[in-house]
Amino acid sequence: MGNSIRIVGILTTFGAKEGESFNYKQGKLSIDLSERQFKVEDSGSWSEKWTMLYTIDDSRCTLILTRRGKDEGATIVLIQIATITPEKNGKLEEYGYELLVRTTESDDLVRTTTATYVSESCSSAAFDKSSQIHEGGRITATHFYLFGSGDTGGLTVLERKNHGVLRCYAVTLAHYFATSGGINDCSGNKTDVGLSVVVKIRAIKRNLDVTVEGPEQHPALGLRYLFQETMKTKI
Repeated sequence: MGNSIRIVGILTTFGAKEGESFNYKQGKLSIDLSERQFKVEDSGSWSEKWTMLYTIDDSRCTLILTRRGKDEGATIVLIQIATITPEKNGKLEEYGYELLVRTTESDDLVRTTTATYVSESCSSAAFDKSSQIHEGGRITATHFYLFGSGDTGGLTVLERKNHGVLRCYAVTLAHYFATSGGINDCSGNKTDVGLSVVVKIRAIKRNLDVTVEGPEQHPALGLRYLFQETMKTKI
């Protein structure tokens, strides 16, 4: 069924292997990667799932990737991202994002569906989009989803490459998450951490080829600057 995850960044630095569970901990940062969960039905259909969990201070971010198919190829990929961050008043803010990618009858095209969730107590969430037209009629359509609470925030960017308006042939989903105490925080109670994961999906002969890169670690303030510039320039 081919490789689904390319382990790079923090996990490969500390010896994580494909398909195996792994835990990385540094101070108040913890990253847990589950082992591959593989199931086969009597019909011949199969599914495999990985779960990656970040825990930073009191914030949690979960990324679940599920592939489904039959015989040797995957025809469905589901990515689920859920983030829980505490407010200063003790309440929890929840943000969710889902991306479903399916193959089509054409060898090299995919169909995508997205969904978002924001709790009622959400103090900050923004959505935007942009498109770029390239030579030969190719179009890059990009959607941006920014959320945050106090010094904790995240950005999810979905990029779809199309032949024309509706003929999507490649999808890239980038997820960034950052938490920091800010320049006026002298307590040292908040952890300055920035993390990113990138998922690349495209169809090859009616099967989905999936590559997951990350998590990569970044300076938290650098990522928060990236959030602002991305929403401003939409690039």
